[in-house]
Amino acid sequence: MPKYQRDAFYGEKWEAMGLKQMESLYHFSRVLPDYISMLVEMLSYTALRDI
Repeated sequence: MPKYQRDAFYGEKWEAMGLKQMESLYHFSRVLPDYISMLVEMLSYTALRDI
């Protein structure tokens, strides 16, 4: 495979991966508050239990 073709191929692949990552980042930013509140609940629960 010629170099310029290979670069174009990988460029497309990276672009697709970038889009995928942006998508998952968007999803992550939507579920992050839930995760944080869950984590805080768990931490406070274990902290109170240890006292």
